[in-house]
Amino acid sequence: GEEVWAFESDVPPLSLRGVSSPAAVNGGAIIGTATGKLVVNILESGQTAWEQVVSAATGVTELERIVDIDSQPLVSGGIIYVISYDGSLAAVELRTGRVVWKREYNSYRRLTIDSSTLYLVDANSTVYALDSRNGVEMWSQSALKKRLLTGATPVGDYLVSGDEYGYLHWFSKEDGSLVARLEVGDDDDDESIFHAPVEANGILYTQTRDGKLVAVQTP
Repeated sequence: GEEVWAFESDVPPLSLRGVSSPAAVNGGAIIGTATGKLVVNILESGQTAWEQVVSAATGVTELERIVDIDSQPLVSGGIIYVISYDGSLAAVELRTGRVVWKREYNSYRRLTIDSSTLYLVDANSTVYALDSRNGVEMWSQSALKKRLLTGATPVGDYLVSGDEYGYLHWFSKEDGSLVARLEVGDDDDDESIFHAPVEANGILYTQTRDGKLVAVQTP
């Protein structure tokens, strides 16, 4: 239980609730900060290997200057995918910190990837599919705007996301169309689904705010 090392980053006067969970990959701890930076620390020593500005604060008011990276960085094929609240989605080389491409999307939800397709749910609950190699948008689905969708979990031929009313929604990976939904909560705030569902061995697991854990057999 002895602390080996610690890393602290600056926090601006106004910030979102929550922080980015670190991703531990290839001997490095990767984290997004409230100041819009992506930082890699060496796991053994805590020393910073490199840091890259993903989003710089602009605007006059503190509200306009929010650049938090609250979503856990996603690592796939030697590339880190990271998104900030103010509208910066970036693909960054794990080894060097070089930005491969950058697009304008804003989110605080966890990114997911399946094969070469990157999936994200933005701050307005619009779901997007992008080509992870170049950031080109393949489709978007905005039918569930303002329902506080969770991140989208790839499950077979579908994506599954929960919402503030306690529903799970299934989207087609091919074109983003809504194909099914399941009521898990009781249509009130206490039974909303806040975290992205988790899939393991053909079973989809989700949890409501009031603590109810649900297992769903996937198709």
